[in-house]
Amino acid sequence: MRKKIMIVDDDPDIVEMVRKILEEEGYEVAHAYSGVECLDMLKSTDERPDLILLDIMMEPINGWETLSRIKSEEALREIPVCMLTVVPLTPETVASEIIENIENYIVKPFTKEDILRCVRDILEREKEIKDVVGELRSISNEIASEYVMTRKYVERHRKLINVLTKLGGLDDKDTKKIIEAKEKEIREKEARLKDIIGMLRK
Repeated sequence: MRKKIMIVDDDPDIVEMVRKILEEEGYEVAHAYSGVECLDMLKSTDERPDLILLDIMMEPINGWETLSRIKSEEALREIPVCMLTVVPLTPETVASEIIENIENYIVKPFTKEDILRCVRDILEREKEIKDVVGELRSISNEIASEYVMTRKYVERHRKLINVLTKLGGLDDKDTKKIIEAKEKEIREKEARLKDIIGMLRK
């Protein structure tokens, strides 16, 4: 079964370019030209996309507000979202709570490889998590839920740190502090993941 990707961007040229990239790789593609149209489409069908690529600079509601509304709906909140935008990722954004709701952050201009790498990484991770969760539920639903949250935290923040670093984050003292703090949290989460996976081997 083909994976379905939704592109949400108010620039028709961007939508068309990304659509062609994805369809050439065999993905099914849906698109919306605003956050409002995106939300209407998501709520009007039971067929959910496997991933949303979401622009930030849109009207009448921007990408962050669209993201917030998606994650506030129980039926929609599990859909992974990647931001696709001209807005540079900032340390303040990485340190904010909203960052917990996105899987990656692609800054325009981007390449075909940037798009495909992002999509493949997220979809492959979702499949891996689903497989492991199936095994962990035989031990405990609570442990399975902890694994999902911890695994997503680790991979999400690793990707965001990479984005910040590429944008020159290590040259700024405040940004460097945020990156170091996040890396410490990631190491702690990774240790917990190792403990959880160890439960499956006992």
